[in-house]
Amino acid sequence: MKWVCKVCGKVMESDSRPLACPLCGVHGDYIVVEKDFRGFPKELKQKSKDNLNAALSLERNATNLYSRFAKECKELGDAEAATMFTALARVEAGHQLCIKKMLEAA
Repeated sequence: MKWVCKVCGKVMESDSRPLACPLCGVHGDYIVVEKDFRGFPKELKQKSKDNLNAALSLERNATNLYSRFAKECKELGDAEAATMFTALARVEAGHQLCIKKMLEAA
């Protein structure tokens, strides 16, 4: 069965509803059967677009920050912390993809 995340649009195949989206991490309550997904709004008010663009900028900054922290931890020999910050950077990059999809749909 195909499922779709209502937050980021990620399509997943599973016999049962996933517990969370593997891309954006949202709780499974926001994952619906593909046929029930209505897509993202085709039009957004300018304030919503402005807010999404501001959020996109914040997510880019967070990705860069966590990536820098991961590099510094690796240089210091703290592999565990480097792994943690790398994972956080990937989550923030996933958020960027979600926001871009929303902006492109409108």
